[in-house]
Amino acid sequence: MFFASQAMAAGTITCTDYTVPGLTGKKEVRFITYTVTFAAAHPEEPANIAMDDVTATTTVSPTRATVAGWWLMEVDIIPGTTGPTADTDFYLYRPAAVSGVPGWGATKIDVFGGNGVDAIDNATISTFQPATTTRPLTGKEILSFANEAVVNATCTITFTLYR
Repeated sequence: MFFASQAMAAGTITCTDYTVPGLTGKKEVRFITYTVTFAAAHPEEPANIAMDDVTATTTVSPTRATVAGWWLMEVDIIPGTTGPTADTDFYLYRPAAVSGVPGWGATKIDVFGGNGVDAIDNATISTFQPATTTRPLTGKEILSFANEAVVNATCTITFTLYR
């Protein structure tokens, strides 16, 4: 199991990563669990960050395998003891390249297909699948939150991946 953490100006995200081998011994199912703590000083979401950047440094080894090539199957969200605002939005954006425009470009693709809107509750566990699975993850997808207003709120988000 790998552990990593990324400090944010407005909160923190920590991560564990566990891979399960299939019958042939190949790594076929992966669980990545992010624990999100929203800001203590004022209610604000952690800054947007790429999936692979959260887990770039681990306490077990200097690097961790990218999520590139893995397919997203399911997302489970468990509110903490101090739950976030009901109906907090959670997004996973894939940057979309636009010719001649550096950075994000003019568009970004919502990997969840809108299923992360209002997905984080203050007391209820929620589970959803991406609306469509058209391609594997790249590791550059951006974790993003919106509409959270509870100081010191926490939640745990588990991505179930497969290949």
